[in-house]
Amino acid sequence: MIGPTRRDALGLAGAVAGFATAGRLPMLGAGEDVPVGLSPIQGYLRQHAPASQVSRGSSQEYVILRWRTTDPGSGETTNQEIGRLELRLQRLVDQVVVNVIQTTRYSQPRNRVEAEVVCSPDPLLSLRTWKLDSMLGGRDDCRYAISGRRDGDVVRIEDGMAERVFNVAGPLVSQWTLALATAADPPPRGRFGLLEDLLLYKPGQRLVAESTVNVPFRDKSHQLSCCSQHGPGVLPIHYFADGLGRTQLVTQGALAWALAESP
Repeated sequence: MIGPTRRDALGLAGAVAGFATAGRLPMLGAGEDVPVGLSPIQGYLRQHAPASQVSRGSSQEYVILRWRTTDPGSGETTNQEIGRLELRLQRLVDQVVVNVIQTTRYSQPRNRVEAEVVCSPDPLLSLRTWKLDSMLGGRDDCRYAISGRRDGDVVRIEDGMAERVFNVAGPLVSQWTLALATAADPPPRGRFGLLEDLLLYKPGQRLVAESTVNVPFRDKSHQLSCCSQHGPGVLPIHYFADGLGRTQLVTQGALAWALAESP
């Protein structure tokens, strides 16, 4: 979902690595009524219903969750909300524009990421151009901005000090646009590259269609389609989508996104 490099002000997966090192990751197995991939948020599911407002396909907002503890007897988890992710989508004739606002807080200060991503109107929403601005609350010296574009098989990323240039193969996507693309059933096929945080290239990714699952929310069990992402440099990521074309849940290790009511 999010990546761990020096620009960790942008990301979330550094926490996953920390949990793993400390031996504090939740068990990835699940109880009989909880699908694999959802065991780290059992407690959240028991207390919440899925977002019910009919989506207009123009915006989605997610709660960003971090696993805290698991009851060894019941498997019940406690989950802390550590941020919000807002995705606003505009479909034009020959391109799709996705605006991203992500705020996260582990302790202090709060990190805010704003991005604009221009994509091709294909099933994976392949990246064309992008720009990103990352800020830490109250820290002007921690602001970081980049812009990038893909020209054929070449990616160029500038941060005002230097330009990175590297080759890519196949479609190129971000973790934010994948939350929109994986609502399709079946999910897009073929291998692709992940540009995590619009910065870190991870090639050789693929989506695998999993069985449709019954997810035990607070109100009742809801049937969601499931796909998983596999590839070098990522923990398995599970995407759970409803019949209205919305990805309701995204889970990766100790971290998760849960769809909130559409604005």
